[in-house]
Amino acid sequence: MDLTITIMNVLVSLLMNYGVWAMALGILLLAVGFFSWRHFRSRGRRGGLFRRNRYKRLRNVLRERIEIDHQINDVLAGLVRILRCDRAYINQYHNGGENICGVPFAKNSRTHERARPGTPAQIAELQNLPNSVFAGVNLAIIRDREIRCPDVEALKESDPMGIYHSLHGQGILAVYQIGMFSFDGVPVGVLGIDFCYGARALENHQLESLRACAMKLCGMLLSEQAQTGEEYGCTAGCN
Repeated sequence: MDLTITIMNVLVSLLMNYGVWAMALGILLLAVGFFSWRHFRSRGRRGGLFRRNRYKRLRNVLRERIEIDHQINDVLAGLVRILRCDRAYINQYHNGGENICGVPFAKNSRTHERARPGTPAQIAELQNLPNSVFAGVNLAIIRDREIRCPDVEALKESDPMGIYHSLHGQGILAVYQIGMFSFDGVPVGVLGIDFCYGARALENHQLESLRACAMKLCGMLLSEQAQTGEEYGCTAGCN
């Protein structure tokens, strides 16, 4: 009420001192100010609702990804237990940064890992590595889709791709790595198992199960909603 009286007094003062046009201009400015205030207030409410919905969606996505990561780690732990390997892991390809000419760097990182007690984990140190660090291994994965090496020492005499030095330097005595690819053939990453305390050859049915597990884990990595390991058949498929 006080504000209304003040506005009326201002308009009357404009009329008495400057005429009708001054009062009309004052009314126009008041109308513009009022509708501008209404507009920005309504916009702020809509923006707040949008931000709340956006944050809610982000929370849901994060929750789903955490659940998927937990399930993937459970599957890797199952591989360690069932195949009696010392490490089971997933390395994923990604880009990060670019050179001075603007060409993106091709990199890979270990995103998931489970290791047997007493076996050192490598996930912390294998982050953001250029693909050139493991060029021979990556080339073999892209070309042959997998690496089967029941005895790393057997590569020592003849190893044109440099795989022996890459694996031997990590203390790996036997390794199996299966490439993971999207439906259109884009490399996603690698499912691998390491034997660090004794070389070991997997049987054919174990290799087939490992390949199937890699395909299903790739689906979990690319999926938008969490699924259980049993739904993907990973744990059962590795028996």
